[in-house]
Amino acid sequence: RSVLTYLSLFTKRMDDNLLQWIQSKIPERNITGFTKDWHSGLALAALIDAIQPGLFPNAKKLNPKNAVDNVAQALKVAKEKFGIDEVLTPAEIVDPKLDGLLMTSYLQPFQYCKPVKPPVAEGPGLVSADVGQVATFKVDASSSAEGDPEVAVSGPHSKLDVQVSGLPDRALYTYCYTPKEPGIHTVEISHSDIPVSESPYEVPVLDISQCRVSGRVLE
Repeated sequence: RSVLTYLSLFTKRMDDNLLQWIQSKIPERNITGFTKDWHSGLALAALIDAIQPGLFPNAKKLNPKNAVDNVAQALKVAKEKFGIDEVLTPAEIVDPKLDGLLMTSYLQPFQYCKPVKPPVAEGPGLVSADVGQVATFKVDASSSAEGDPEVAVSGPHSKLDVQVSGLPDRALYTYCYTPKEPGIHTVEISHSDIPVSESPYEVPVLDISQCRVSGRVLE
């Protein structure tokens, strides 16, 4: 056999392996090739979110009629988060004459993207709190990507200041906030735009100064 024949067989095997991998990641998209299935941008968004859950949280809500915007958004996320170069433009991907070879070349690197483990958050400040009392929780980002976690705490009517301490060089953080009013407070924790599991936390806050105890005193 000629060199071209072997090259053709090798390329087909790579394409088949890539297709099988994509089908295993997003079986709900029923991907059968590298042209028409990618025009709307929905498959690309779904693939990104399948590799790194939470990275494209609105993937299932995209409107296929907004194909160019969908593809542009997916290309941007893939570039920023996975470092995958935009070898195709949104206009080229939505084009009915999309070059399947170029699309295959673009999709190949996705197989080697490693998902980033989100930080682990725990502590009483994520469960309940009292007005005027410091509430604390900890975030362990030692197994996550570089960079600090993003934390925001909001009360029923305003955002709260959040103090951080701990061991940043070991990616271990302690966060504190002081509720100023009763009601449900929202604690949002993310890292590299990926929400921590169970975030946002809905934290009930009580004002113990308003609590009254009543009843008969037993002698």
